[in-house]
Amino acid sequence: MSPMPLYRTDGRSSLCSSAPCNIGTTAESDVVIQVSSSGVVSLSDSDQFHSMSFDDTYGIYSIRFTESAQLAAEINNLIIQSSSF
Repeated sequence: MSPMPLYRTDGRSSLCSSAPCNIGTTAESDVVIQVSSSGVVSLSDSDQFHSMSFDDTYGIYSIRFTESAQLAAEINNLIIQSSSF
């Protein structure tokens, strides 16, 4: 199973199915979320292409992509990996 691009980094507003993109060059396929020993949650390498917010009322984190590379319906598998540093 090869990774699918999640978001574009080339400024184009089209999905990768319409305008091809390459992971590592014009798109990225992963999102890294860090949790500190004190419980602070942050998005690693947050930039103009992706960001994270937290809703205090509902306790929900949201990750937003400026230019999505795929429709959510096109993603069949999501792998969540966990490790300690």
